[in-house]
Amino acid sequence: MWNVREYGAMGDGKTMNTEAIQRAVDACGKEGAGTVYFPAGTYLTGSIRLKSNVTLYLDAGSVLLGSSRLEDYPLRHLLYAENEENITVTGAGCIDGQGTAFWEPGHELRPENIWRKGWGEVTHYYSKTLPCPERLIRFSGCKKVRVENVELRNSPSWTLHLLACEDVAVHGIRITNPLGGPNTDGIDIDGSQNVSVSDCRIITGDDAIVIKNTGIDGWKKPVRNVTVTNCILTTPCNAFKIGTETQADIENVVFSNSVVYSDSSRDCYDRAISGISIEMVDGANLSGVLVSGILIRNARSPIFIRLGNRGRGQAVPKAGTLRDVAISSVQAFGAILPCIISGIEEASIERVSLSNIQMGFAGGGNAVPTPEEISDLPAEYPEAVMFGRWLPSYGLFCRRVKELSLQNVHIRLEGEDSRKAVRLEQTEKVSMTQCMADGKEL
Repeated sequence: MWNVREYGAMGDGKTMNTEAIQRAVDACGKEGAGTVYFPAGTYLTGSIRLKSNVTLYLDAGSVLLGSSRLEDYPLRHLLYAENEENITVTGAGCIDGQGTAFWEPGHELRPENIWRKGWGEVTHYYSKTLPCPERLIRFSGCKKVRVENVELRNSPSWTLHLLACEDVAVHGIRITNPLGGPNTDGIDIDGSQNVSVSDCRIITGDDAIVIKNTGIDGWKKPVRNVTVTNCILTTPCNAFKIGTETQADIENVVFSNSVVYSDSSRDCYDRAISGISIEMVDGANLSGVLVSGILIRNARSPIFIRLGNRGRGQAVPKAGTLRDVAISSVQAFGAILPCIISGIEEASIERVSLSNIQMGFAGGGNAVPTPEEISDLPAEYPEAVMFGRWLPSYGLFCRRVKELSLQNVHIRLEGEDSRKAVRLEQTEKVSMTQCMADGKEL
């Protein structure tokens, strides 16, 4: 046990402890294995580089407090490890990034987002981002990583970034970021394999749990074998999301037994944009996604599936593939946008199954003109608001899908609407069994 106080760390919340903490980590790593221990207290620090076979243990009442000065982050992140093994961050303590020091809250919606006002806006669109650390915690190319039980709060940007890692377990953590915090993703699983996330509570201003392939710093690997279960997610962006960056393949992903929840059924900018979002837009291939046992309350769109052709990271943009997605046992209430499954002219989504689904939609389309045609927008940033507020159907909008199975899907209108419940365009091989809209068979 390497007690940081024995290396000169002061838990007074004022003394800069970077060098003392790093000395404790280095001493522990040099011995081959052990635990760096933080007793109760508040430890102000800048960047710390973690080492193989080292456990960071934050005891109850301890806070690892990130500096509010950008110059204290020479590693770009608060906690960082690269090409290390057997790293654990655990305990009943807290890691606080002081994120509010790195953005300015505003009172006006940023000009580029005016078109979203009142239905598609997000809380952090009112904030101005200042230069800040890139991540609260980032592991790059690491193996056998454990993050357990700790609270991560007030991140200045992405909270926990798992980049090209293998054999990762994230269990029982709480992420608490302001809903107005820009770019404050909860957990980003980026080019990593054999990852399990379980029993987590995430409240954050950007996407809660994201699976992607960014290719950052040359780390461009496929995502494979990921499970996310028993989580509670609150965000004004996307709760569980695959994409947007998809520069390498993604396969074998399970999201189960979780709740997507917003307290706000009135203020759109605090609602999740989507509860479940699956997006492939940068040319790679996605196959094998299983979603089950999800309750979604007050998300704008319960389910959003998108195959596009943005082409980031490609010399010549070329659409990838999105196939073999099964979503079952989902209940969603308070939605204001339909579920959307949309490919593009040159590339259709393939083999999607929705079963045992119950959803309630606010409606309101009877009072506004509804367009008969919606543009493909193949290169646009993918999200459920991309096609506008009013689509030709209020419950489910599908376009350019091959092999769509709908079984025991029940759609309920919570207000008034003159639109149809379901609209299928250029969708082939459709199987529909025991599907209802407002008590009538589809």
